[in-house]
This record gives sequence, C-alpha cells and structure tokens, in this order.
Amino acid sequence: GRKVIQHMLQEKRQKQKQPRTIVVWTPEETEKVYRKCLEKDPRIKGWFIACTWLGLRPQEALRVSREDLKEDCLTIPPEKAKSSQGRYRTIEFTGPLEEVGKAMNKVTWYDGDLTPWTDVKAPGRIVTAAAADLGIKRGHDVLRHSCATYLSQLIGEDACSKALGHSVE
Repeated sequence: GRKVIQHMLQEKRQKQKQPRTIVVWTPEETEKVYRKCLEKDPRIKGWFIACTWLGLRPQEALRVSREDLKEDCLTIPPEKAKSSQGRYRTIEFTGPLEEVGKAMNKVTWYDGDLTPWTDVKAPGRIVTAAAADLGIKRGHDVLRHSCATYLSQLIGEDACSKALGHSVE
C-alpha cells in the first residue's frame, strides 16, 4: 500500500512540474461557453463575468463581496487577492469596461458573495463541463488569460497589468 501511495505522490509532483498549456478563447467561444454555463447553472453569471471580463482569478471572484463593488469600480482588498502585490487593486469601469460595470451591478449576490456554492471548485467544474459539451479546449485560467489577451488590446498593457494585479514590470 505505501509504495503505491508514494508512486502516486511522485506522479502528482511530476505532473505539477510540467508547464501548463495557455489557452485563449475567441470572443465567440467565450460567448458559447458563457451561454452553456448559464444553461447549466444561472447562478454562475457574476463569477463568470468577474473572471472573464474583469480578469479576476477564480479564487478572487469567490472572495470579493458586494461591499467591494461600487457603481464605477471593483476594489479587491489585499486579503481577498491572490497576488503577491499585497495592495488594493481597483478596476475602474471606464471605457470598454463601462458595460461590464453595469452588468456587475445587476448580478445577483448570494449573502454578499458572487456564488452560492461552498465548494470552491464548483464554478470551474461548470465551465469545464460547458466547454467539454461544446468541444472547446479548456486550459488553466482560460477565462483570465482570454481577458488579458483582449483587454490589453483595448486599454493598453500597463492598465491591463494593473487591473489584473500584476506589477507593470
């Protein structure tokens, strides 16, 4: 038994060392997956918007609360961020993000949270299942990577890096 467990742990460590595949969905693929996710569970809407159009990491989208959302911005306090920057980050709903801000201010919040689930992996499982149903490849943090790809073109790399919680360097 112990050798089998050691072997399994060794395999898991090897898998973790391999670089993850970066996948970026086209806007059309993103829209299809979004619609399929809403069919599967409409309660994913706010979380999906936060990850896809604001670039929040999945865990950050689970940590932000209604109090972090204002009409004109979303603030992610350091204790809710999953970044090493250790400072507040504010995503302003201006320019291309104005419509996203309006959408975020209309989503349903569940006891102050973007999702009703206690299982932190639940929204990711819905996205994975929706993508699989559509035959669309899903990579690690695909929503965030897709956001970064298109948002950087819309607002510039520096503003995009800042919004995503990275240093501009």
